[in-house]
Amino acid sequence: MSESKTVSAVPRGLWSASFRAARLTDAAERRYRLVGLLTIGLVFLVILAGGIVRATGSGMGCPDWPKCFGSWVPPTHESQLPSDYQTRYNVHGHGVEPFNAAKTWTEYINRLLGALSGVLVFGLVLAAVPLRTRTLLPLALAGIAFVLMAFQGWLGAQVVDSNLAPYMVSLHMLVALVIQFILVAAVAWRTTPVLDVPLRRLGLLRSATLAFLLLVLAQILLGTRVREAVDVAALEISDRAGWVDGLGLVYYVHRSFSILLVSGSVGLGWLLYEYTRQLGHLYYMVSVLFMLLAAEVLLGVVLAYAGFPAWAQPLHLLLGSGLAVAVFFIFMVLLKQKQSPTNRTNPL
Repeated sequence: MSESKTVSAVPRGLWSASFRAARLTDAAERRYRLVGLLTIGLVFLVILAGGIVRATGSGMGCPDWPKCFGSWVPPTHESQLPSDYQTRYNVHGHGVEPFNAAKTWTEYINRLLGALSGVLVFGLVLAAVPLRTRTLLPLALAGIAFVLMAFQGWLGAQVVDSNLAPYMVSLHMLVALVIQFILVAAVAWRTTPVLDVPLRRLGLLRSATLAFLLLVLAQILLGTRVREAVDVAALEISDRAGWVDGLGLVYYVHRSFSILLVSGSVGLGWLLYEYTRQLGHLYYMVSVLFMLLAAEVLLGVVLAYAGFPAWAQPLHLLLGSGLAVAVFFIFMVLLKQKQSPTNRTNPL
C-alpha cells in the first residue's frame, strides 16, 4: 500500500519526462554505438585500401594532393590530360610516371575512403553530444579521434610530397592504428557491461593482456621496417620472388618474433578461457584472436615462400591491424570489470 501511495504521489508529468529522457538516452546510445561500429569498420577498409595501394605500386597514381591531376575526379585516359602533365604535376622534382588509369583510381578510391572515414568520425562526435550529461569520455575520445583524423589527412599530403618516403608511409599507417584504438576505446568503454560477479585473477589477466598487446605492437613496428626494406628491394630487384633475399636482418627478426607471439597467445588464451567464461563475448573474442593470429602467420609463410604475391601484402597488413585491435578490445573490457575481493591482495 505504501509503495502504491509513493508512486501515485509522483507527479504524472515527472513520470512522462523521465520516460522520455530514458527513451532519448537509449536511442542516443544505439546511435552512438552504430556510428562507432561503422567508423571502425570503415577505418579497417581504409587500412586495407592503403595496403592495396602499396602492393600495386599505386601510391603516386595521383601525383598531387588533395586533387588528382588537378581535378577532383581523376581522368580515365591519358588523352584527358594536358600534353605536359608529367611536367605540370611534378612533385618537388620527383617526376611523374606515365599515366596508368588503374593506379590512379586505386589511389583515388583510397583517398575517398579516407575522407569518408573523417566524415564518420565527425558523425561520432555529434552522436556523443547527447551522452555528455552522463560522462564526457565518449565525446572526448571521439573528439581526439577527429583531431587525429585531420592530422592523418595532412600526413597523407606529406606522404605524396615526400614521393612515398618509406618512413612517412610507416608513420601514416601507425597513425591509422592509433585512431582505430581510440575508436575502439570510445565504443567499448561505453557499451561493454560490467559483470555482477567479479572476475578472479583480474590483475593477472590485465597484465598478461597488456604484455601481449605490447608484443603485437612490437611485431607491427618490425613489420613496418620490413615493408620499408621491401620498398627498397622492389627498386633494385624486379622479380618479386627475389625480394626476401634483399630484406636483410630485420626480416629474420620479424619472422622469428612470430614464434614468441604465438607462444604468448597460447598463454594468454589459456588464462582468458579459464577465468572469463562468465563474460560471454570476451570468452568468444579469444577464439577470434586465435583465428586472426593463425591467418596472419599463414600469410607470412605465403609471403616468404610464394614469391611475395601482391594479394597477400594488404591482407597481411589488415590481419595484423585486426589482431592488435582485438587484443586492445579485450584489454578495454578487462579494465571495466571488478576484481574478486578474494584475489585483490594476491593476483597469482
